[in-house]
Amino acid sequence: RKIFEINRSASLDAVHVTIVYHEDYDELLIELKKWEKLFHENSDLIFPGKNFKDIDIPDCSQDFLSTTFKILSKNKLHMTAALFTYGRETTLPDMFVNILKMIKYIENTDHLKLYLKRHIDIDSNRHGPLSLKLYNHTINNDPYKTREALDVSMVAIDARYKLWNSILYKMNEVSD
Repeated sequence: RKIFEINRSASLDAVHVTIVYHEDYDELLIELKKWEKLFHENSDLIFPGKNFKDIDIPDCSQDFLSTTFKILSKNKLHMTAALFTYGRETTLPDMFVNILKMIKYIENTDHLKLYLKRHIDIDSNRHGPLSLKLYNHTINNDPYKTREALDVSMVAIDARYKLWNSILYKMNEVSD
């Protein structure tokens, strides 16, 4: 219960919990029972959310997630690869470098700065190059898939641009 109280006092709105990873089915059932009990005993502090619509998040985050899941729901691997390659893995490093420059002197942003620096490193050196390989593999020189993927890429980049502009606006609003 203590951890749930700490999360609440910190205004933490959502926590993702992976309850099993390599366990077998019987172990999964045991973990599910444990969590059912935790939810019941701590219902004043926690609840089992099913998706992002179950939590109170800013409109810019809702819009971003809605756009992302709309693309994912098409169930086309080349479009998913484009979404992650150009809407995330190859786009974020440069975007985050610029955000770091903009927030350099804004107080109380140390955690955000660390988060951004970690993403710059992993996306530049690992995720970006791997996502490009996946993207090229799923496109396979098909002009129709290339067109669909480019369209999705533009939508994904635009959604991310709007999300981070909203975040930066709020940060500047708070720091004034």
